[in-house]
Amino acid sequence: MTSEDIKAPLDAVELRATVEAQEVELRLAAVGIVKADEVELEKGVAGLVLAGRQAKIEQGGARTIVSGGDTEVTQGGAALIVSAGSTSISRGGAGTIASLGSISVDRGVGALLLAKAATVGRGGFVGVALAQRLTVEDGGRVLLAGREVLAVLLVGLVAFVAGRLLPRRARRTTSA
Repeated sequence: MTSEDIKAPLDAVELRATVEAQEVELRLAAVGIVKADEVELEKGVAGLVLAGRQAKIEQGGARTIVSGGDTEVTQGGAALIVSAGSTSISRGGAGTIASLGSISVDRGVGALLLAKAATVGRGGFVGVALAQRLTVEDGGRVLLAGREVLAVLLVGLVAFVAGRLLPRRARRTTSA
């Protein structure tokens, strides 16, 4: 589909392979690929969202979101979010979030955060946070952050190298 094909938002329950336009608003729709400067997905799903400026997901989900600007997920989720701007998750979740701006997780979940600055708000949980500035507010939890992550990686690397370099005991087989 080209931008001439999409003149109005998709409001009915629809299934599309690809939607491409300047601005796309999807409601109650399932789309494989969405490509636009501004994407708003409400109560729908998409495999891949490519947003030039802004991506907004509300009560929906996407496998992967790539945004040239800010990304906002409310009561929804994504497996992977890559954003050139800020990213906020509210009452939702994401597997991996990489942002050139800041990341905010409020009453939501993130498995891995990579950013200059990250805030885990009340009710937020993050597995691993790699951020220059990490703020964990009351009621927020982070499993591993900063030096802890480096220590775990170092121990894992040493164990891997030791397992590869140390000679293994030869197993003796006995014949009866």
